[in-house]
Amino acid sequence: MHLTDAENVASLVAQEGRIRELTQALQAESARVEQERQLTAVGQEVRKLMGARDLHIIDVHDVDGRGKSAKSFGRVFYAQGQSLIFYAFDLPTGKLTPAKYSFQAWATAKAVSQSARNLGTFQVDHHEQRRWVLKVNDPALLRDIDAVFVTAESLDYTREPNGQKLLYAYLGGLPNHP
Repeated sequence: MHLTDAENVASLVAQEGRIRELTQALQAESARVEQERQLTAVGQEVRKLMGARDLHIIDVHDVDGRGKSAKSFGRVFYAQGQSLIFYAFDLPTGKLTPAKYSFQAWATAKAVSQSARNLGTFQVDHHEQRRWVLKVNDPALLRDIDAVFVTAESLDYTREPNGQKLLYAYLGGLPNHP
């Protein structure tokens, strides 16, 4: 039994269609597996943080120069000396150009009141909710800190805070979730 050229072309087209369907199904399954992996990692991170013996959960509200609440606010999850997650909402962008600045988190240590450590740069966590996040899991950076705050800094300068403090959280008290 010999196939005609038309039958060969039809068979080839059908096979290519089936290959496209299988490729799309594989891509969808790969995306689902990756999302599941990310959720598992986040779940482990949350369990570790929420199970910490010395956990601070602090709501932070920014104030303007007259003591009135500003729009920016945040929430800090801090397991003493182990992990810090800082969520910031509605950080002011005003005249700041994102290509030229970043929001930086800084920590002050109990022993050295004049020095601030750069904890890192906030990343957009959810664009529509205007939510930013910073995660720090380096015990050396978190050692003996008693406060954290946020500034807007130019991208080329992060050795010390120069911008206005936007959000400030005192961590020196007793853990409020032992």
